[in-house]
Amino acid sequence: MTKNKPWLAHYDEGVPKDIDIPNISLVDLFRSAVQEYGNQVCTVCGSECYTYERIDDLSDRFARYLLANGLQKGDRVGILLPNTTEFVISYYGILKAGGIVMALNPAYRPPEIENLALESGIRFLVLPEILYQENQIIQKNTRIERFILTGSGDVPVSKKDILWDQLMEEFAKEKLLLLNFQPMPQQFFNIQAEQLEHQSVLLVYTATW
Repeated sequence: MTKNKPWLAHYDEGVPKDIDIPNISLVDLFRSAVQEYGNQVCTVCGSECYTYERIDDLSDRFARYLLANGLQKGDRVGILLPNTTEFVISYYGILKAGGIVMALNPAYRPPEIENLALESGIRFLVLPEILYQENQIIQKNTRIERFILTGSGDVPVSKKDILWDQLMEEFAKEKLLLLNFQPMPQQFFNIQAEQLEHQSVLLVYTATW
């Protein structure tokens, strides 16, 4: 076997040469990690550490926002972010809501983003606030309906767009439960992959160290 696959000879002791890839969604895989490692650290970004439970909660909020604003199963949501906690939260929130993640290189310039948005049909785009104005210019040429802005939150946004902190506050489960002017559908409170029939099949083996 090592003759045809010479890299196997360099595997550390105990690392299997073959693995079984379960036929489950990434959301289900993540939820199992939340159940097992809930209060342990999931992401570290600079000085900020987030537990699995925290990422689960915040990604639920993101999913509620998408569903409340008309996301349909299979809709594309773009993430124009570097490797940050917001990327992870957005990623799982999109999957929980039944959307398809379009991860874009944050170094792309507006013309490149415009072409990719047109080809993929992106409806929502998550991006740093410093890139907001230049991407507003291309919006009219794409299907992008709403921007979600990460950062300090000091920039003015149009009526349809939203700041990250505002989204996280408004779509917290506890706050939604206090709203009594309009009943909220149950799906906004309990985001379940099986309810949305969304299957992002696990293609990459994830190890927990």
